Amino acid sequence: GLVRPNGKLLAKIKKMMRSWHEGKPLTKHLLFAEKCSRKLAKAIIMASGKYQNKLPHKQLMLTRFFNIASEIYCMTAVCAYVAKVMPIPCRAELADLYCQMARRRLEQEFAALSDNSDSLGRKVAEHTIDGYYNEWLTEGTISMVEMLGLKDSVPVYFSPMPKKKTVS
Repeated sequence: GLVRPNGKLLAKIKKMMRSWHEGKPLTKHLLFAEKCSRKLAKAIIMASGKYQNKLPHKQLMLTRFFNIASEIYCMTAVCAYVAKVMPIPCRAELADLYCQMARRRLEQEFAALSDNSDSLGRKVAEHTIDGYYNEWLTEGTISMVEMLGLKDSVPVYFSPMPKKKTVS
């Protein structure tokens, strides 16, 4: 479970929104963003402990951390802007919609930290680089070089890759 926000932060958020009736729905989004920031910090600490020196090689995980942090920032900025700079009801409604959509994206990103296809994606990428799929991908295709009769005029670096042994 997530740790409840500290009293000072909770009081500050409620004070900021209390003066403006239309901002009430945004309070729940700010509290959600605060909980997500704690959850993100915990996830980063756990990943740092688990992967240690290998963490820089976990690019998809790091991208998810970045996406989560970006969504939290955007939710907070939208709510603060609407509450303090432009407290107009139509803007509160738009901010509420944005935050609801951001919450769904955050939930998906957090879920993908532990439930993803990263290892299979890495395996497919390695097989692609090794040419494992070349024969299947080119089966039944007609080479534009051969079709246009340009075989002798095409530089060597544009020639099709030599076929490698396929992994069984």
